[in-house]
Amino acid sequence: MPELLARLKTEADDEWIVSLRNRISDHLPPTTLESFRHWERVDGVVEKALTERYVIERDGVPVGAFVFEKMWWAEKPGGFFGGVSVDPDLWNQGIGGRIYELLMSRLREIGAERVYGNVRNDRPIAQEFVKKRGFSKTGHADRWSRLEVQSANLNGYIGVDDLLATDGIVIKTLGQTGGSEDLLRKLHQTQDEAVADIPMSERYTGSPYEQFVEELRDPALTPDRVWIAMDGDEPVGLAVLPVEAEGKAFNGFTGVRRAYRGKGVARALKLKTLEYARDSGITYIYTANDVNNKRMLAINNSLGYQELPIAEEGVKTLD
Repeated sequence: MPELLARLKTEADDEWIVSLRNRISDHLPPTTLESFRHWERVDGVVEKALTERYVIERDGVPVGAFVFEKMWWAEKPGGFFGGVSVDPDLWNQGIGGRIYELLMSRLREIGAERVYGNVRNDRPIAQEFVKKRGFSKTGHADRWSRLEVQSANLNGYIGVDDLLATDGIVIKTLGQTGGSEDLLRKLHQTQDEAVADIPMSERYTGSPYEQFVEELRDPALTPDRVWIAMDGDEPVGLAVLPVEAEGKAFNGFTGVRRAYRGKGVARALKLKTLEYARDSGITYIYTANDVNNKRMLAINNSLGYQELPIAEEGVKTLD
């Protein structure tokens, strides 16, 4: 087999990388070039972050890529997320194994102690690939699912926002609030508290405010697609609905402060996203939940979300 050359990706590679990602993640709406570049900027906001993405060439032609990201938000240092991608037309030719070796070599160079990766449960060859290379399943996995908006089961949702209003909790869009810095800082704290309670393999320690603000600049978002549950002047929950492709959206995040859970706040926020989707002609909403996040899975199952491939998490300790 001709030698593979690894080089850091350049902006000129972005379109090819997005195309490769969309071909591999064929169960999801396609990512746009604009969105891909936005999330690269988000990663760059964090001072402690470290992300490297390499393009792999054979005879001057891209055949795959690898990427790793430092888990800067984790309590325990030394953790990274890594991913290997190969052009689907070239699968099962040994290219993935060679790219994997390049990835691991680079991780060892920078002193990584452990690396996590995700593999879809409907790709047995990929599952065997990581197993042979010493990865063990953590028990965590992202369960992707999709909701047909017009078929959503809203039993138990209609009127929930009116009931909350009797307790002084009102749902507003970010646009309706004006988006002051004081509100955004409180909203950031709300999101961080909710994220900390999502089941994951590493303990989450929080994110910087500046990153949160950059996330809200997602080109797939607008101020009227960010909903905030307000108790007086205090935000106590939020939901965002990025629209990535025509007629298709993502349930980007739904979270509620601990003291307000069990009151119907999450259901009221979900209802707002569904009403918007229905009125805007959005046909499908996609979401991902950790398989151990029973509360959110129960909410989504009751709405009628249909399961898509599961991305199972594995981890390997580096020597």
